[in-house]
Amino acid sequence: MNEHLNDLIRKAVEYQQALEHSKLQIEENRKTWNAETNPLIVNTFKTIAQNVPNLNWEIKRIDGMENLDILTLGFKNDSSGIVGQVEGVLKFFAKIGGKLIYSQVYNGDIYALIDYPHVEHHVERQSPKFVGKFQPAQITEDVILDHINEFLSEMLSWEEGTRKLIGFFNSK
Repeated sequence: MNEHLNDLIRKAVEYQQALEHSKLQIEENRKTWNAETNPLIVNTFKTIAQNVPNLNWEIKRIDGMENLDILTLGFKNDSSGIVGQVEGVLKFFAKIGGKLIYSQVYNGDIYALIDYPHVEHHVERQSPKFVGKFQPAQITEDVILDHINEFLSEMLSWEEGTRKLIGFFNSK
């Protein structure tokens, strides 16, 4: 029993040390995100939206919860051209625009994702493409610009129909 108890005590000490290290890393990630990375992403998004014309850009910040911010650069919703009756009422279905997303997760890491366009209730929404996981300090203007370039390539592929086959919902 002594050997097992000593092993448990050693693991408990290691766990406490790992927990403390994790808390410090999370705190550092959140500080860096708030002070540097978040403003850098927003400013880069604004620069792109102002200097790359005619793309109906939209920048959003979803910050309803502390330390779980989401920043997006994407296209505004648009008409899909599909009109139908829903419960006897004429409904114009929107094409939901694609987005490049930076999402701060619980541990302060940042996930970059590409969310594809879809037509509400008619064209299935594809799963977002995972671009990468980053420490806030790893995100530079060049990284953001590379992600925007990848986003636009994915949107071009989607619009040209070279993406995976689009599924349609059963409207019943």
